[in-house]
Order: sequence, then structure tokens, then C-alpha cells
Amino acid sequence: MIMPSFNSRKSRLPRIALLIETSTTWGRHLVRGATKYAHEHGPWHCFLEPRGRGEKIRLPKGWSCDGIIARVNHPGLAEDIERLGVPAVNVSWYEYGPPVMARCTIDERAVGQIAANYLADRGFKNLAFYPAFDRPGYVDKLGPAFAQAAKKRNGLFFRYDSSPYDPARMNWETHLSDLAGWLSRLPKPLAVLAFGDFQGRIITEACMLADLRVPDEVAVLGSEQDDLSSAVSLPELSSVDSGGQQVGYLAAELLAGMIKGSPAPEKPIELEPAGVITRQSTDVLAVDHPDLTDCLRFILDNAHEPINVEDVLEHVALSRRKFELLFKETVGRSPAAAIRRVRLERAQRLLHDTTMPISEIARKCGFTEPVAMTRAFKNEFGVTPSQFPRQHVPSRRDYAWTKK
Repeated sequence: MIMPSFNSRKSRLPRIALLIETSTTWGRHLVRGATKYAHEHGPWHCFLEPRGRGEKIRLPKGWSCDGIIARVNHPGLAEDIERLGVPAVNVSWYEYGPPVMARCTIDERAVGQIAANYLADRGFKNLAFYPAFDRPGYVDKLGPAFAQAAKKRNGLFFRYDSSPYDPARMNWETHLSDLAGWLSRLPKPLAVLAFGDFQGRIITEACMLADLRVPDEVAVLGSEQDDLSSAVSLPELSSVDSGGQQVGYLAAELLAGMIKGSPAPEKPIELEPAGVITRQSTDVLAVDHPDLTDCLRFILDNAHEPINVEDVLEHVALSRRKFELLFKETVGRSPAAAIRRVRLERAQRLLHDTTMPISEIARKCGFTEPVAMTRAFKNEFGVTPSQFPRQHVPSRRDYAWTKK
């Protein structure tokens, strides 16, 4: 049998290491995005091993490569990559490696802001954050961004910082009991942003222990998407859609340019999340006034139609002035602003997930004219609808990190 030569055509293809855990939806989406780019613009030889959440991934011994995409989660991996001296892109929230490694990931501050606005738009005034305790060396930006956005919407903010769970030192039931006590003491209705769906499932378990109803008394939202943790949770968890495939695709495109000699970007490339995937754990409106609850539900269900404040007023026995004052005091936005925000979030989602023309998206989002959507979109997000896909959807982007 004749063994293939390492000088064959296939052996000259770029050899890329994908050092990414594969046990979570976020990790698998990163891999799918990177391999999608490889299939479209490669082919590449890709190294990938099944790895668990929190597992310390290392480079395989004796394996040489031309580039690396890594979810760097500990200093040892960053040091391995630095010693290897090949182009590398870090797709995690850890900042290990700069300036040696480029970094491409989701903007965690934007995740916190989107989560706070999503929960505040459902009437929640009491917002809490449950962080990750299994990430030594990680500097949290998500929690502070969530807190800042919550306070901007006139909400109260709480953070769980007592008795962080350490499996080497603490009994699991002790941590769950402490967490249940913390949740019981906070004002209700309460909405909790968990660092990820894994942590979100812990929150729903603690709520069961404390006899707190989810979502009626405590709504739970995860910020790092994991469909399995969401499905195991009772009830099923809502999640921030962090766009892992977009990050993976962009990281691969960035790496390909670096392998060809383009300089690494001087600053991290941070994409905005696509939005929130609503499931049972947040499918509630936290408003005491029954008329306002009906109005909020009407807006959420019908904002894609050309409705206006007069249509909403049909659901409340108040004058327009009294209604608008009560609505703004309770929800933190005027009724018109709430309608506009729901429409723009839908537009953002369609721009992210489809290739529909802007005129059709405007129609599907309840705008009478595309120019009205463009103006509102620019005021809310700082970019026009036509600019948004180039900034947030890799398959339609025209990146400029090599341009000076």
C-alpha cells in the first residue's frame, strides 16, 4: 500500500485547529460558522475534538497548523498558541492573548443592554443578575452593562455575589438553598439575567425549591445560548441569541486574511447579538394594572401591523393623556416608543436572518414607508437598515480591517 505523500495537493491545504468546546449550542454554532466559511472558500484541513463545557482545551502534541480559531478559556491555551507563533483568533469573552491574538466575539455589553431593555419592555422594574462562578480570570462586562441599562430604565438592580458555587469546596444543595433564599428575599415580580442557559437552569431549580412560580413571579433569561440546558429547564428558558454562527464565520474570514499576510485588527471585533429567543421562562408581562397588561400584549402581538396609539387606547378606559403618563411611568417608554421599539427589534431580526429587501421588511414590521423605518432604525441603533447587515451578517459583509 502506498501512503499519501505530505507533499500531495491535499497536504498543502491550510491546516486549521478549531479549539472550541462542542457541548453547548454556542460552541457548536461557532464551529458551524467557521466550517461554513471553510466550505465556501477553502477547503481547509480542520482539527476538532469533542470537548465539554469548561474543559481545558490544549493544542494536540506534535500537530502543526497554519492557523487557529480558539475559544480561549484559560492562560495555558493562550500561552500554547503564543509559543506556536501562527495566526490565531480568539472567539471568547476572555481577553487572554492580545496583542498576539486577534479577538472576534459578541459584544457582551450589548448583550447586557439588550437583555435589560427586553425585560423592561415587559414591565419588569426589579432586575437581577446571576453571574458565572466557574471562569477564573474572566473580567465580567456583562453584569455591569446589564445594571447600567436597568438603572437607565428606572429599574432596581440586584446581583448575586454571596456563596459562589465551587464544586471542590461547597455542597451543591447548600448553594441551591442559598440561591433560593436570595431569590425569595428580592421584590417581585422579578426578572433574572443568568450568565448563560446553564446558569439559567440553576435559577429555575432554585425557584422550584423556593416555591416561586416561573415566569409569573420570577422571569429567567439566559445570555449564553445552550438549547439543551434550555430544554431541560422547567419551564423552558428564553435566551439571548448570540449569533455563534456569525462569529465563527467572521473569525474564519479574519483568520484567512491573516494567513495570507493581512495584519490582525488592532481592536477586538465585537458583533451585536441578534436579539432574544422568547420561550416560556419570560413569556409574561410584569404590570399590575390590568389595562396596561392588555395594552402591552396587544403591542407585542400586533406591532407588525400598521397600528398606532389610538388602536392601543381602545384597550384602556382612560384618557389619552392619563394613559400615556401611566404607561411611561410603568413601562419606561411612551406607547408610541414601545410600538416603535418592538417593530425595530423585529426589523433587526429579519435583517439578521433573511435577505429580504428593506421595503418588504418595512412592510412586515408595520412601517407605512421604508423611509420611516430607515429614519427610526438610524435613530435607535446608530446605523441604517442597509448598513446593519454589512456590520452584523458575515455572508454579506465587506470587512475593512486590512484597510488603513
